[in-house]
Amino acid sequence: PERDAWHTPGWVMLSSGFRYVPQLLGLQGKHSCYGSDLRIFLYAIPKLSHMTRPVLTCSQKMSQCTASVHIHRWLEQGSCITTDADQADLFFLPVYEACYNETACGFGNNTERCFPEEFDPRVDLAYFARRRGADHFFLFGCNLLPFRDQFMIQTRNSIMVTVESYQSEN
Repeated sequence: PERDAWHTPGWVMLSSGFRYVPQLLGLQGKHSCYGSDLRIFLYAIPKLSHMTRPVLTCSQKMSQCTASVHIHRWLEQGSCITTDADQADLFFLPVYEACYNETACGFGNNTERCFPEEFDPRVDLAYFARRRGADHFFLFGCNLLPFRDQFMIQTRNSIMVTVESYQSEN
């Protein structure tokens, strides 16, 4: 079998297209986050747990849209992750919105939004209020939500990471 940085003992790679699967499933060893001293706290919010599943299906969507899956799973295995919020430099809420946005998972007439209507980062994210969200980042693999969306208004001080930023409206 091929041996390189992606190889996991015991896994025979059928195609180079599947080389990332052990990492997505958490079967790779820990990495050093490129030696960074940065500390990131990962939220796990029960009412949003549906938005980080299914990992393999979501990792197969349109190329740039899968960034949220791959970056989350990579971070999750890094030494830069902390479970102590007081040590965190940044806070990250992993959601695979692109996986659901393609199927218009919106609520009611709002087909752009995959977060539940009752989700409010100011209430649901325990450490959001400390710095009004300025130390929180959100990753959007496809498009940001429209700027007039309630989530975008509530997180206006936060870091928005996106691959592209076409502001579609309903």
